[in-house]
Amino acid sequence: MKNRMAVYCFYDKGGVVDDYVIYFLRALRKTVSRICCVANGLITESGRKALKSCTDELLERENDGLDAGAYSFFIKNRADEIRQYDELVFCNNSFFGPLYPLEKVFSEMDSRPEKPDFWGMSIHPRSEGVIDKSQKLSYINEHVQSYFIVFTRKVTESSVFLDFFRNLPKITTFYEAVCLFELQLTYVLSQAGFSFSSFVDKNSIPKTNCSILYPDLLIREKKFPFIKRKVFIEDYSVFFSVGRGQNSRKCLDYVKNNTEYDVRLIWQHILRTQKMSVLRQNLNLNYILDSSVSAKTVNPARRIALVCYVYYPENVAELLSYARNAEGLADLYFVSSRDDTLDAARKSLVVSSFSRVEFIRKINKGRDLSAYLIDCAPLFGSYDYLCFVHDKKSPHQDNQQVTHDFFTMCMESMLCSRAYVINLLNAFESHPEFGVAVMPPLNFGPFYTSEYALNPGNRDHLVEIIRELNLDVPFDEKPVAPYGDMFWCRTAALSKLFTRKWTYDDLPDEPVPADSTILHALERIHPFVAQASGYYSAWVHPDFAASAYLNNLYYIDMTLNDNLFRIFGHVNLPQLVKGLQKIPPLEDNSGVIRTGIMTRLIYRYRHHVLRRQIRQRENEFIEFYSKKTELWDAEYYLKVYPDVASAGFSALEHYVRNGWKENRNTSKKCSTRNYMRINPDCRLLNVCPLEHYFITSKSRVIFWSYEDIRAYSVKHGLEILRNSAAFSPEFYRKSYEKKHGSVPDDFEPYSYYLKFGALETVKPSAHFRVHTYFDMFPDLRQYGICPVVHYELIGKYIGI
Repeated sequence: MKNRMAVYCFYDKGGVVDDYVIYFLRALRKTVSRICCVANGLITESGRKALKSCTDELLERENDGLDAGAYSFFIKNRADEIRQYDELVFCNNSFFGPLYPLEKVFSEMDSRPEKPDFWGMSIHPRSEGVIDKSQKLSYINEHVQSYFIVFTRKVTESSVFLDFFRNLPKITTFYEAVCLFELQLTYVLSQAGFSFSSFVDKNSIPKTNCSILYPDLLIREKKFPFIKRKVFIEDYSVFFSVGRGQNSRKCLDYVKNNTEYDVRLIWQHILRTQKMSVLRQNLNLNYILDSSVSAKTVNPARRIALVCYVYYPENVAELLSYARNAEGLADLYFVSSRDDTLDAARKSLVVSSFSRVEFIRKINKGRDLSAYLIDCAPLFGSYDYLCFVHDKKSPHQDNQQVTHDFFTMCMESMLCSRAYVINLLNAFESHPEFGVAVMPPLNFGPFYTSEYALNPGNRDHLVEIIRELNLDVPFDEKPVAPYGDMFWCRTAALSKLFTRKWTYDDLPDEPVPADSTILHALERIHPFVAQASGYYSAWVHPDFAASAYLNNLYYIDMTLNDNLFRIFGHVNLPQLVKGLQKIPPLEDNSGVIRTGIMTRLIYRYRHHVLRRQIRQRENEFIEFYSKKTELWDAEYYLKVYPDVASAGFSALEHYVRNGWKENRNTSKKCSTRNYMRINPDCRLLNVCPLEHYFITSKSRVIFWSYEDIRAYSVKHGLEILRNSAAFSPEFYRKSYEKKHGSVPDDFEPYSYYLKFGALETVKPSAHFRVHTYFDMFPDLRQYGICPVVHYELIGKYIGI
């Protein structure tokens, strides 16, 4: 073995050293003489001990400059030391492995007739494009990827190598690290005459970033020893743009079935550090199960509980028809808050094959959730698996059939047939990290939504529960949750939830609001609890129902495509996303730059809607501004801007097309710049002030400055609140009491909210997104303006 030294850069946001790091370092020890670990940033005491146990030296430093900073730090301080070694290895904790012995990798590289001066595991091909403004070249040069790179003594003794790290610019972002370190390192060394290569022949693989996009190909055909972490956590659009999005899962399955590497090392890390919704999507954690045939039986050693909660006696027969598909497999616990429902169930279950049947009477509080959180929770310690289902009936819904379809979809995903139940249980058995099975999101009728994102009320409750249960996992705005609250789980995955000792005092009294209560948060807590215990959540669905689900998705896809692509002028999704990313950043009146794609999309869409309204009312628009007013004076406009006469447009047309963009004024009294300052949505919507005023303000005061709104609110605020559908005095009282613990003796909802609504985020009603509203209009707090009053005067007129 050559005399090699390895510099291993370690970084973890929480300072945790997972087992995959130790596994790699112990494997690396077989190929190098000395390992020095440079830890960037925080590190736990247990992590420090673990790293010291498998390295020769541990250096701790601030996370300054990312991995490039760590290498530069080492080179600057140890230049003489590295010259003692035949080869220097730079590597970091951004990958899993080795899947195959590293000795074979070094042996392969040493046996090549043309020995490179430096090499890595993979080479990124040359491509057009600029990653970051720090990029020095106008293209992405061919370069050795820096997660594992080996330098010979010829390189490490050169002044070019030492000067590169001594003069490395300050790096603060990942993209700067790519441009200033990774791209430049290969470029500078190759320009100096040093040759480079890679373990994987670059000519035998697709000319792209294969370590991320085609990991299964590299591992299967090229005996590639590593899996980059990004394979599992990269934005799904990257995978979608080049294929079917299957390669991450195929890679994981291949490693599990064809190598000796323990995939639990991968699961341990990604479940601790990544959002469950990202893992579900990137790893295709969806199980479409056979509903008619099962090739296996259930492990007889497993104990299974089926908990059924039913409120309406007329629903007993249908629910039990599904429940009987678990006969002979599970113990049944039938729960209800009504005696007539329990009597109906007893009659139906006089004859059954359940090994155990118990009937439990509960308090009529907490809906279905209290059945398993309170009444049945003590039982689950003796079971391996649990299925929970309940009846679903929404008397307030006019269309009961669509509600029944919701119920049917839930039940089919849980208990559609005996074969399906057996196949689902065996999916748990075959995948030890599989913790919670839920149906996929509803995609039909009034229940369809493009995203099950959290509204602020549910989010607040959820954050409180996560904190109380001490769940140390990333917060996920799109939890892989049982919407409808029916699920299968491995009881070990939800033990933290079941052992919390919930009581009926924790739950709201009837009538329960339609949304934003602790019940709605508890419905979404399951994937967080499972992930904190080292398990993932996945979608499950029967084969026969997948056909309709796929058909609905296609209908949704085509409907959105027909409209979005027409509005934005693109022909496919990657092009649409790139087009949205190129929309200029938006700036509101407080100077906040809003660069998020969704924010830009929202305002681009509202711009489209407003322009359509203008077109539909074009004659009315022209007539409104045909007369001289305080807002628009055509004579003034032509006199002040004489170039308009030769432009070929009327004064009004010129202002609408170009004048407002040039900050030209509309009359002696009206300033375009001032109008846009005091109406921030005008800039965000990218429409001229005359159009904006015509659509949103025509029937109101010409200028609504924040001072105007505050003054108007003092005089008319109580009346506005009393007539606003966005304010519910009962809901506000309960929200206030929940947040503060009590309400003052002089508490009067309308006057209190008018006075204090701008100072805190107590929700005024179930559906008013107060967090979002403050994000859009941050100056409300500064001016002390109640958000509901602002909404009634401004917000609802611009489509918020």
